[in-house]
Amino acid sequence: MGTHLARLSTLSWAMNKRAGNQKRPVLNQEEALTWRRPQILQDTCRTVKEKKQFQCGFPGLVNIIAEDPDQDTFVFRKFKKLTAWSLVFMQNELTSLEVKLEELEMSMMLDSEAVPSRQTWARFEKRADMPGTVEWKMYHLNDQIREKLQNHHSALSSARSIADLKEPGERVIGVLRTAVEKMQVRDDIMGDYIPYDRKYERTRRRYDAFFGKFFGQQNLVALQQSADDDPITSLFRNPIPPEFSNSDGFTPDARIFEDKFATRLTGVVSVTLAVLIVVGSILTLDFVQSDGVKLGLLMMYIVIFVFGIFFTTGANRDSIFAATAAYSAVLIVFVSGGLKTRGA
Repeated sequence: MGTHLARLSTLSWAMNKRAGNQKRPVLNQEEALTWRRPQILQDTCRTVKEKKQFQCGFPGLVNIIAEDPDQDTFVFRKFKKLTAWSLVFMQNELTSLEVKLEELEMSMMLDSEAVPSRQTWARFEKRADMPGTVEWKMYHLNDQIREKLQNHHSALSSARSIADLKEPGERVIGVLRTAVEKMQVRDDIMGDYIPYDRKYERTRRRYDAFFGKFFGQQNLVALQQSADDDPITSLFRNPIPPEFSNSDGFTPDARIFEDKFATRLTGVVSVTLAVLIVVGSILTLDFVQSDGVKLGLLMMYIVIFVFGIFFTTGANRDSIFAATAAYSAVLIVFVSGGLKTRGA
């Protein structure tokens, strides 16, 4: 109701303005919020265009998603409830067809003319052309079963593929939230988003409703995952210098860069840590004379090696265990050889 009143008030004010009366209508909170929407959109679009030419609304949001060179922003809802709803309905339809098929099988057993059709396919096809026969009903029921079963299996396969997709990271979610806010995306389907204004609590509620529906992380899937998603690479993705970016972002604080820069930086750090851990441990154990200190350093370097692999490679537990066992064996052989030499 408030929206319609605001439109009428705006129309009346426009007519009065043309007639020479510049006084604005008196609007309540709901009408004032609706009154300010075009101005809010216009100001934000102007602010965005100062940095780069972007269309506002959904076209602008699409451009931001498409310009990501690594396609990390290809994040969409997977509609878990709708998927379950569709699968349950198709399952119930197939169950109903299964019951009908069992009834027709029982009717065929009781029909003396239809019994031979159970053993001879040519007779079954011949009687399937006769409307009203059990074979005719079963033949047409089979067409329905084939179509719905194929759709059901395709839906199961698609649901499984979507379930295997990973959720987006917090960094990508933050970028999309900022993009939606700057592009002024507001639609009833997406939560009726309106830019946040402290004067109106209703605005904040709709803001939260939008992010709760569209940016509920558990209901989102990322079509493209970063090649390296280990902790140290994630740490290096945020402070990428502007010199390494390909183009400007949709805000002065946003930059577009390829993920290869963070990957290369992580590779340099990983190689450096590997050399320091391996060479440093051997040199330290060679210079230390005390056997007790050597054993303590041995355990310390093994622990450092484990954490180094975890933070720089993102390897799974099996790989970490195998690498740690190999590294420990090398150090143990080195230390035990030195102990035997000194003991001799």
